[in-house]
Amino acid sequence: MTKARKTDKSESEVMDEVADAWSENFAPGVLWRQNAGQGLTLSGTRIPLGPTGISDYVGFLPGGWIVFVEVKKRTGKLRASQVKWRKMVTAAGCIFVVARSGPELVRGIHAECAARGITPPGRRVPAPAP
Repeated sequence: MTKARKTDKSESEVMDEVADAWSENFAPGVLWRQNAGQGLTLSGTRIPLGPTGISDYVGFLPGGWIVFVEVKKRTGKLRASQVKWRKMVTAAGCIFVVARSGPELVRGIHAECAARGITPPGRRVPAPAP
């Protein structure tokens, strides 16, 4: 087992960095946190959340592309259920990125867009009104 370095970020810190990178680079795209499994209401009733293996974040890029972002720490690996999810959503034409940092998210999305022959999304300055 690999020993964590003192400089390693927690997964929570990486998640915040990824969300910030999305906001800075892919507005007006939308990104949200997606939990999997089950939750409990205050009365103790179990409620379903996202399906097993779903990514930490789900989003829509400008132009309508659906993106799934799995956040991992520096040494993190995809679980079998996450590998299955990645295969399923990429077969459906969605973008799937594993991000260990904000810059890795941006590079991953740009690489996936380039592989599909589409212009990488991002902030665009509106044309001046006539």
